[in-house]
Amino acid sequence: MKLLSTGDWHAGAGQEYGREPWDRLADQDAVADKIAEIARERQVDAVLFGGDGGERRKPTPRENLLLAHAFRRFAPIPVIAIPGNHDVSEADGPCSLDIFAPELLTLQRTPGVVTVAGTSIACLPWTPISRLVAARDGGDRAQINREAAGLLIDTARGLRAQCEGPCVLLLHWSVEGGVTATGVETLAFAEPVLPLADLEALGFDAVFASHVHKPMAIAPGIIQVGSPMPLSFGEPGDHGVWIVDVSLNETHAEFVPIESRPFVTLDRDWSAIPGAGLSGPMDIFDYGDDLSALRDAIVRVRYTATAEQARRIDHRKLRDALYAAGAHKVYAIEASIERETRARVEGVDETLGEAAALDAYIEAQGIDTSMAEQMRERTGRYLQEARA
Repeated sequence: MKLLSTGDWHAGAGQEYGREPWDRLADQDAVADKIAEIARERQVDAVLFGGDGGERRKPTPRENLLLAHAFRRFAPIPVIAIPGNHDVSEADGPCSLDIFAPELLTLQRTPGVVTVAGTSIACLPWTPISRLVAARDGGDRAQINREAAGLLIDTARGLRAQCEGPCVLLLHWSVEGGVTATGVETLAFAEPVLPLADLEALGFDAVFASHVHKPMAIAPGIIQVGSPMPLSFGEPGDHGVWIVDVSLNETHAEFVPIESRPFVTLDRDWSAIPGAGLSGPMDIFDYGDDLSALRDAIVRVRYTATAEQARRIDHRKLRDALYAAGAHKVYAIEASIERETRARVEGVDETLGEAAALDAYIEAQGIDTSMAEQMRERTGRYLQEARA
């Protein structure tokens, strides 16, 4: 059986990255269209959706229309979906994906097994652990998270016992060994994290874990699905979907990248370069940039400058130059001002007397004879007064 696994679409996220209202929704709709195209081209038997369809637990009508349009494009390929933490407001209440079921997808709100074309899809959706926290009177949160992870593994073990033939596990939880796009390991999360060895021991042919946005194979057959497109500057790297062939004999997983609007950060340190950043807005491109990388991108600039440089750098002109280079949206121009400090004079330390230290400073600074004499006279007077 051939499956396409995706999730963490977060429709409506990042509206501030659009040049016009709803630009980001249009970007997300374009990516959803590419996912449906991949599903048809690869002739998959089913689409597994790991949750977090929208950014908000109560999506706007525009966001719901986008998701409905996206799920409809998969037809006649069946879609099996579970809720994520952005879909569920309360454990026993409706979730934001309910309005698409059963017409556009099969939604598994609670742990259970769905059979598609002879393959068992075991579903472990996200749910709040607030009742467990309340039962422990708050308690040690780290211990409660470990306990919750153990209960989730027990639940998955029970689901595995219900499966027949090839079987996969679809879940919306963090898995040990996963890493965020910024390099944070899932074990550092203050939430339940499923132990990798325990997952491997369950015997599923494949495990698809949504929730963390960096796509990666954590271990053979255990996939951190990731998001199909970057949602912020903190999510660099490739994004896309997974195509997985599952059979009783072997499982083959392939990551399929999807091109989408990029996030580009230009870091500049002008503080040590006299005159840098001052002659005009195009100085920002004097570092051998490939300007094609800016075309249709969401761009931010972070620069370090001296106070003198900062007074002369015109952010408006920089912004205009970025747009002229083809940027879709200039999100931010952020300045870090480096305060000037006096240079240390070589050879001056606590072993020198006051007069010798002053002479070394005068020589290092190239101070003329007349001014040097005045400095020596005044310093001598101050020292005499201080010792009186």
